Parts: sequence; structure tokens; C-alpha cells
Amino acid sequence: MDKTKRISLIKEVADLFDMEDGDHIYFHAINGKIIITKATKKFNGFDIEGEIIEQRIREKEMEVADAEIERYQNRDPSDEYDRLRKEAEELYKMYTENKGKK
Repeated sequence: MDKTKRISLIKEVADLFDMEDGDHIYFHAINGKIIITKATKKFNGFDIEGEIIEQRIREKEMEVADAEIERYQNRDPSDEYDRLRKEAEELYKMYTENKGKK
């Protein structure tokens, strides 16, 4: 996010949504998460573009899930994940408590 509160999307996300200059993007807040939706064009009442985007996103979700499963199955037993996670939570807590203080 920049100083004017504009949000930039990474190329991978823009590619998933097949975004082009001038496309309209909608942001929805649901259960504490921001959902991004591209306004798609209808052809004879059918949202072919939207269906293709949804399929592309589902494929990406499966790819990420498969990578996570593989990472978990091949993890090092001495992995410091829990320690690092707790450390990150503490850092985040300190950040939020001090946010805006100068």
C-alpha cells in the first residue's frame, strides 16, 4: 500500500485474474478477510470469463495445497517452526501495541 492508500497486486495475482488496465475490481470484507473480485463481462448471460478465472484460482489453490503437504511430509524433525511462530506473534504484538506511537 502506498501513502495514498492505493493497493498494488503482485503480478501472479493479476495474471490469475487476467487483469488489464481499466478493469474494475471489487473488494469485499468477509469474516475478517478481504475478497477480491474482478468485474467480468457476460456473454449471452453466461459469465465464461468468471468461470475461467475461478477454475484458474482453484488450480492454484490445489498447487499451493500440494506444495504445503509435500513441505510437511519432508520437514526436518528439528524444524524450528513453533519457536519461530511464537517469536513472530510476539513481534506482531509489539508492533500493534506501538503502532502510531512516535
